[in-house]
Amino acid sequence: MKVITTHTGADFDALSSLLAASKLYPDALLFIPGSPEKKVRKYLEEEGFPGKLAGFGEIRKARIDLLVVVDTRYNNRLGRIAGLITPATVLHIYDHHPRTDRDMAGKVDMMRRYGATTTILVEIIKRKKIELKPPEATLLAAGICEDTGSLKYPLTAQADRDALEYLKEIGADMDTVGKYLVHELSAEQERLERELAKNSDTLELGGLKVMLAAAQIGDYIEELSVVVHSMMDKYVPDAIFVLIRIKSAILCISRSRTKKIDVGSILSGMGGGGHPTAASASFEGEGYSSEELVEKIRAELERRYAGAGSVRSFPVKPLIVIPKFHTARKVSQTLRHLDIASAPVGDSRGNICGIVTREELDKAIRHGLSKHRVTEFMDTRIPVAEADILKSGIPGEFAGSPLVLFKEKGEISGMLEKKRGQEEFRSGIISVERESVQGRMSAYLDGEVMEIIEVCAGLADDMGTRAYCVGGMVRDIMMGIRHRDIDIVIERKGIEFARRLSSLLGGRLNCYYKFKTAIIKCRGREIDIATLRKEYYEFPAALPTVDEGTLLQDLYRRDFSINAMAIRLNPQREKGMLVDYLGGEEDLKRGVIRILYPLSFIEDPTRIFRAVRFEKRFGFAISRETLRQLKKTVSMKIHAQLTNERVREEILRIFEEDNPHDILRRLDRLGVLGCIHPDLTISESVYGCMARFADGTEALPGRVRALCAGKRREVLMLMLFSGLGKDEGVGVMKEFHFSGRAISCFVNAKKYTLRITRLLENNISRSRIFKALHNLRPETLLYIMSGSGRKTVADKIIDYLEDISGVTTETGGGDLIRMGYKPSAVFTRILFALKMAKINGKLPDRAAEEEFVLNNYKK
Repeated sequence: MKVITTHTGADFDALSSLLAASKLYPDALLFIPGSPEKKVRKYLEEEGFPGKLAGFGEIRKARIDLLVVVDTRYNNRLGRIAGLITPATVLHIYDHHPRTDRDMAGKVDMMRRYGATTTILVEIIKRKKIELKPPEATLLAAGICEDTGSLKYPLTAQADRDALEYLKEIGADMDTVGKYLVHELSAEQERLERELAKNSDTLELGGLKVMLAAAQIGDYIEELSVVVHSMMDKYVPDAIFVLIRIKSAILCISRSRTKKIDVGSILSGMGGGGHPTAASASFEGEGYSSEELVEKIRAELERRYAGAGSVRSFPVKPLIVIPKFHTARKVSQTLRHLDIASAPVGDSRGNICGIVTREELDKAIRHGLSKHRVTEFMDTRIPVAEADILKSGIPGEFAGSPLVLFKEKGEISGMLEKKRGQEEFRSGIISVERESVQGRMSAYLDGEVMEIIEVCAGLADDMGTRAYCVGGMVRDIMMGIRHRDIDIVIERKGIEFARRLSSLLGGRLNCYYKFKTAIIKCRGREIDIATLRKEYYEFPAALPTVDEGTLLQDLYRRDFSINAMAIRLNPQREKGMLVDYLGGEEDLKRGVIRILYPLSFIEDPTRIFRAVRFEKRFGFAISRETLRQLKKTVSMKIHAQLTNERVREEILRIFEEDNPHDILRRLDRLGVLGCIHPDLTISESVYGCMARFADGTEALPGRVRALCAGKRREVLMLMLFSGLGKDEGVGVMKEFHFSGRAISCFVNAKKYTLRITRLLENNISRSRIFKALHNLRPETLLYIMSGSGRKTVADKIIDYLEDISGVTTETGGGDLIRMGYKPSAVFTRILFALKMAKINGKLPDRAAEEEFVLNNYKK
């Protein structure tokens, strides 16, 4: 039996996710545990559920083979159905909440940092072209609107907006959505709100206003979160923490309207959890006091946010605005003359449009772009703060900026410039505690990786240096994604460190002295070791020249902010400290892909491919400024200067992603695929072909599924080039150094696809299927299977790969001699005829085979 369920106290996102999941698992029973929220009950009473809901009695009668869980990953939120889960139950989980160490593990575990779980499922429904009716679209729209505040909450992703727009196109009734999402307080809720307001206090933390309120009630009141939302609207704090004692328990509900205050992180340290903008915690027992908990939260807020990032020690300079029509060379000379490293860029009226640095301009000049306007190399994010920043500190959103402009009496009048060596300027507010990071490492790195990290920390101590985890490893730890390989940087002596570590672990060492890196292959995994380094590019698309550098320089040379964080491994007092000079943690929370400097794509155009890969893998959005620089690089055709080998490797990496079709279509629409061939495009038919192959293999029989996994790259490659003619495709594949086998498969696909498709659409025997397919390679057959889009064709190819191709006869050449036949060319015909008859099910055993030979062939 298959069952779809959600959490107790279901809200609209839970209910709509339940409905959406039923479109993906049409033969599953739907079950709502416990009682839904009041507004959801009202919706069900008045509108009804556009599907059939099962009762608990119906579910407990049979064993649950597959349990689909939506909008939660906590077993203790499933109600009575949790007791029906056995070790044999397969879990499929779809959720948008941040991962924790309390999560259930699912065979399918899809987490996206979207505003609503419903969005994740609507994306799949849209991709699979599953039909939705207007009443269904209405409920799904309610789920998205509820959890995103009708797209106004800070964690709203572009995917949420796209999903809601799609549902509107189908016919979602937004008037009905609004009717059930209106929060009107009951008399009980109004009394509670007045009590909370009377017992409240407001903290001022670095320009942020945080409200703390507490109250006690006799009996539980439904929808307490509605009261909290009402207080947010009425008193307009940046964040609020509400503690309500109900008999012997205290419930804490918290909301934040700003990305600067992560309420989920604060309450997770107290046993609760949730989003950065919405979280809760529960405290059971008489030992807890509301007053003590309020003070604990107050102390944590002050520790994290009060006075962080003070800039009193930084030099304040009068405002200097660079004219936006000046060239890179002229502005570079001006900055050198003024002895400043960065400045704002503006028009003739003094309107500021961006920030430019001398370092960036020097690189542009080195790349032959000296006559280009300065606006092409500026960062359009303009960091402006009020003058009292000198007292309260630099806000965290300015992390990574080379300077901050400040206002006095409504006008920008000065700037604070970051000088070399003052790395603290870029650090912003690091809101993740060491203990929390260490907990994440333990949760998302396996025991062997943690053991190797401990060895690295000890060795770094012995050598008198420092070691850090860096890059994608840190990104995955902070996102709650399990990570297998290890990336370590060392302050100095990286190659020597790698030699000693390899000896300690018994691994195989490869050193790359030019890049000051080494790779240790050990225990079935790779350990990347590098010395902290800085780098520069002699010309666009070149491989970098590297030299030893600082940690900031090492992180600044990386591709995106989310990959530019480090975790200190030693000394012990600093172990687990997150180093985030460039705002990577904030971008992770916002779901943003952001380059670190304007020339990033020009210097390394492979970052264009990676930007789109990460965007689609994580459900993030490329920032506006990053997208501007990406499009500029493509318009300059700098990505076409990449070597064919580097482009091929990026394409092959895309083929390993879960959604290569989405990545390639995005690259196509950005004009990137033209660097491979001017006619290469992702048409709707190519997109559909890739989507069917990427999404549809899970339900295939075992051998075919294994073939799909083993031949994934080859099949997707055939699909990518399928829109090209035979000669063009072969030429491109040779130019990009694809294998001879791959080229042969492409030629066969071009030659046989239409012929095979037409043949298999007919009602033909199994032996005829064998004759048609046995000379074609598996990757060609898998391409035809997915590319045809026709079930009759796919079923016959699956039958061939899973069964027919493996049929063998018991009778061989030796048996024919024993039967009195003289060896000759006829043996081949006899054995082939035997196999065809066997495939058609006419010869059950050896005796039947021998009788077949004797009846049909003379000795």
